[in-house]
Parts: sequence; structure tokens; C-alpha cells
Amino acid sequence: MKKIVVLTFCLFLVLPVSGVFAAGDVTSSGGQLTLGSTAGASTNPQLIIGLSPKVVARYVTDGTDTVTAQWYAIGTVHPGGNLGYGTAQNLNNIYFMKYETGAATSTILNELPTTANSASDWSTSWDM
Repeated sequence: MKKIVVLTFCLFLVLPVSGVFAAGDVTSSGGQLTLGSTAGASTNPQLIIGLSPKVVARYVTDGTDTVTAQWYAIGTVHPGGNLGYGTAQNLNNIYFMKYETGAATSTILNELPTTANSASDWSTSWDM
């Protein structure tokens, strides 16, 4: 199920309109991840992605409301699981991180690379 969630995120993020979803650093809450700033806006539209109950996602990008994103990284975890999944815009792999069931999801998601997002950035904390 977690792989499906990550793959769904990736699909939404590589669609032709993906560059307009400036979000900076967003962590989900309440079973959804909301990207963009304004519902119905043409320059920075809002995208709401539903998540399975208790799944937490983090989306990191260098984009802002005025600057188009050049890269992104995204990851998901479930507090009842023991594997977190993540990927970035220029990677062909889905990386995973093992954690102890019940660990703080924020701690796990804070391990997402938040800079260049090369494979070496991911290899310090995440496995393929």
C-alpha cells in the first residue's frame, strides 16, 4: 500500500503542471497532503492528495509562490509500519528507510534530502 501511495505522488508530481505547485516544505496532516496556495488559482493552484489513514507525507522543493520549483523530494511513512518510502524528481528508484514501529513520523521524514537530491544524498540514510 505504501508503495502505491509513493507512486501515486510521483505520478501527480511529474504531470505537465507539476512545476506550478510551489510548496517549499509541506508535511501532511489529517489524511491529506495539500500543495499549492490557492484553490482555483492559475499560477499556483492547490492540489490536495488524499492519504490512507495515519499515513504521513513530506514534500520538499526549492520552489516558492514566485519561483518555479527546480527539484522535489517526497516521502511517506505510517506510524504502524516499519518502512518509510521516498524518491526525488531525478531518481529512478524508490528509496526506503527502516524504522521501529511507533517511531515519530516527523523524525523519519526529516531524513529526506532537502538539497541537490542526487543518489548519494539519499544513500546516507535511505536504502534502495
